[in-house]
Amino acid sequence: MKENAFLDFSNIFLGAETLLKDSMFLESVIKGVSNICIISTTDTSGKITYVNDLFCQTCGYEKNDLIGRSHNIIKSEHHPESFFEDMWKAIKSGKSWKALIKNKRRDGTNYWNRTVIFPVYDKLQDVIGYVSFSNEVTSQISYQQKIEEIQKIQNEFLHIASHELKTPLQPLRNYVKLAKTGRMSKDKALEGIGKSVDELISLSDNLLDVTKIESGNMSFNKSEFSLSSMLKDVAESYPSDEKIKFVANIEDGIVINADPVRIRQVVNNLVSNSVKFTDKGTVSIVASYNEKKDKIQIKVTDNGYGINPKILPKIFEKFSTMGSNKNLQEGTGMGLFLCKNIIEKHGGTIKGENASGDGGTVFTVEIPIEQKI
Repeated sequence: MKENAFLDFSNIFLGAETLLKDSMFLESVIKGVSNICIISTTDTSGKITYVNDLFCQTCGYEKNDLIGRSHNIIKSEHHPESFFEDMWKAIKSGKSWKALIKNKRRDGTNYWNRTVIFPVYDKLQDVIGYVSFSNEVTSQISYQQKIEEIQKIQNEFLHIASHELKTPLQPLRNYVKLAKTGRMSKDKALEGIGKSVDELISLSDNLLDVTKIESGNMSFNKSEFSLSSMLKDVAESYPSDEKIKFVANIEDGIVINADPVRIRQVVNNLVSNSVKFTDKGTVSIVASYNEKKDKIQIKVTDNGYGINPKILPKIFEKFSTMGSNKNLQEGTGMGLFLCKNIIEKHGGTIKGENASGDGGTVFTVEIPIEQKI
């Protein structure tokens, strides 16, 4: 976090650092700002000798819990030991020290303080302890983190868009060029252009969906519908050919209360992945109702190349391409990320694993019959 991100009182105290060496002046300052600053004093070993009411209100401890203890009582695990070593090095040498510190309340929750620490001197100008002035900036930090997260999402979106959109655009140019020069028939060129346009639409939809998920703005329109009919419709849209045989074993009469568009999106993504990574073999969709669990189970299985074991633990992470045991690295790494988020929003689970025996993959989706979105 940038040091100049928020206004705080520490610069005021730093400006009066010389005056604060006067113990009488320091005492009057502590009294004067006690209602607006979190204040504590310690002896030279770091044992707390004084805390104001605002200190106690912020951390949740009573004064009796704090006096005689070190500030480790409110220490979080956020900062490395070197952070506090630098603090001690500075204040023991007679210098002030300023930092943004993440502390822990009595109830275990964390909070952020903007803190400045000064040595305390006696009349002979010997250091007899230390005083810290802080103001809590937790809400400002949270706001700043949200802004930074939004900026990160925007940057990722632009980076992926600028690279991935080029993939289907280049074939579009090629088809036009081939048709113009007569090296490809117009009908065949139009067919290729149509496929590239479909890829562009799918890619742009996925990019927008990822952005919606990251920003928490993805909407779900839940309604009661026949999952059996929808799955059969998806299966019929993938007819068998000489390379791939499609098998559908879907239990009749399965009705579910969910978002039909998003559930179809998940199933289509899983089936298209199976097709992509199966040169020749079988792709199957199996769906059934588990009465004991009161859940619907959907399995999409293939006997293709399987998932590269190195990629397998990360297949549902954003922008992680699925790859395969044949070292293919196709796709944008958005589809399975979207699938996971959609299913989890429906209170369900999704897992992917390599099949035993002839190889291939098995993706299993479980969705409760009734869930809240």
